[in-house]
Amino acid sequence: MGKTPAAKRLVIVAYPPASRWPELAELEEKGHTIRRIDYEDADLILGETCWRMAEPLRKYLPNAIKAAQAAKGAK
Repeated sequence: MGKTPAAKRLVIVAYPPASRWPELAELEEKGHTIRRIDYEDADLILGETCWRMAEPLRKYLPNAIKAAQAAKGAK
């Protein structure tokens, strides 16, 4: 896999169970930073760059990555 250009590399924070998805390992290989959080008891996560990414939405992970890269580039 090719490396992602530095300007488009993301720092992604992932909570379980999404933190165990193999897609995240692929993103790491492309140069993104994955920070895995080890606890599952949060009912709500708040933040300016949060995305809901539960199992039923997993197919939209590539869309979320592209949107995050676009938002990062717009800053």
